[in-house]
Amino acid sequence: MKVLICNPDQKEAAHIEALVKAFGKKTLINLHTYIYDNPVDVAACGIRFDIAVIEVGMEEINGITLGKILTKSIPYIKLIYISSQAKSLDDSFDVQAVRYYKRPYTEARFFTGLKEAIKRVDSETVCFDFKDDGAKIRISKDEIIYIEIENRKTKVVTKKGTYYAGHSMTFWKEHLHSVKFLVPHNSFIINIDYIVKYKRNQFIVMSNGDTISISRAKGVPFNDRYEAYQALMR
Repeated sequence: MKVLICNPDQKEAAHIEALVKAFGKKTLINLHTYIYDNPVDVAACGIRFDIAVIEVGMEEINGITLGKILTKSIPYIKLIYISSQAKSLDDSFDVQAVRYYKRPYTEARFFTGLKEAIKRVDSETVCFDFKDDGAKIRISKDEIIYIEIENRKTKVVTKKGTYYAGHSMTFWKEHLHSVKFLVPHNSFIINIDYIVKYKRNQFIVMSNGDTISISRAKGVPFNDRYEAYQALMR
């Protein structure tokens, strides 16, 4: 996940980055940080961030305005605000901020906000093309049970049915980059939430009854990520 840190105070920005990296290390989630000290540069950068940790009191463009700009171009982005005052708290609700922290804030509180932001990113939708006629369909990522590469196309197995998409596995890895989607085998991406049986280093049984093998090379990293996700969501 891509995490924006926009703060003109370099020392605090570095501190926030350290917190994000510590959380990523603790939970085994890949969190890539991007630090900007100027909100104008953020608005022009074109990077599709997943989460943004924004200082409210900035010159040229304040944090609330930057949040409005970001949510317009990246509807699924989740915002966390930091400020020395509480007067912009009400305004933060206009951009559906996940958290608004008034200094001083603790590591534990920051981790709670980051955890909630990650959960909300996971609930977004994905749009893809049908293999045969190119028509588009949009579904919630939460409804995807697993993805399988099959004869140069991808089979998308969901709660509502099975679709065949005209996209490569690379497309799905880029769009299903949230922490609940793992790769037990190079031919599969599975949604952890639909696992009903798990035999370590051997196989997984999904909620629709399908059994998916775990490759030898993926066994250890899959188990580590699976257990880390289970601990995160408790």
